[in-house]
Amino acid sequence: MLKITFLADLKERLYGMPQEEIEERLSFYNEMINDRMEEGLSEEDAVAAIGSVDEIAAQIMSTIPGEPLPEPVPMPDYAAFQPLDYPVEDVKPEKSLNGLKTAFLLLGFPIWGSLLIAAFAIVFALIVSLFAVVISFWAVAISLAASTIACIPCAVGSFIIGRVPLGIAWIGCGMVCAGLAILLFLCGGAVTRGLITAIRKMAGGFFKLFRRKERRS
Repeated sequence: MLKITFLADLKERLYGMPQEEIEERLSFYNEMINDRMEEGLSEEDAVAAIGSVDEIAAQIMSTIPGEPLPEPVPMPDYAAFQPLDYPVEDVKPEKSLNGLKTAFLLLGFPIWGSLLIAAFAIVFALIVSLFAVVISFWAVAISLAASTIACIPCAVGSFIIGRVPLGIAWIGCGMVCAGLAILLFLCGGAVTRGLITAIRKMAGGFFKLFRRKERRS
């Protein structure tokens, strides 16, 4: 603590004493600090060697007879009130950002546009291929069902003309065709449902993607 700070704090602690006695006490401790500084101590060490301001003020007040003096009103420490450094956000205009985005989109259209068209073409070709597989399933299943129906009159005709083994063979062919037709109908239905579900999910994903882009923009 510096000498001037020590004397100012001591003067505040001696609030209520006569002004002459306050000046006498301050002059006494001022000389004491100067004597210690002449002995080779620094200003802060000389002040620290005397003691704390509170102890010295309490000792002085205890020697004064009469009624207790009113307590000094603490002075506000204006040095403690320093402006706070609040971080200032670097706000950039949105118009410039939107202009840059538009410029990049326009300049990069030959690249991202061709990639987007290629992606749609691949997806479209994949969907068409899957539909072709489903249609093939149904076509083969319908053909086998028609073959089953056609085997019935052939088997009946064979039995009528007395060719029993041929009629049994026609019945066996009809049963095989019927079994395969039923199997393909079941597989075709499962594949069709799966394809429709996949297309719905893909369409929903595309719609969500475009909605997010619209919200961001």
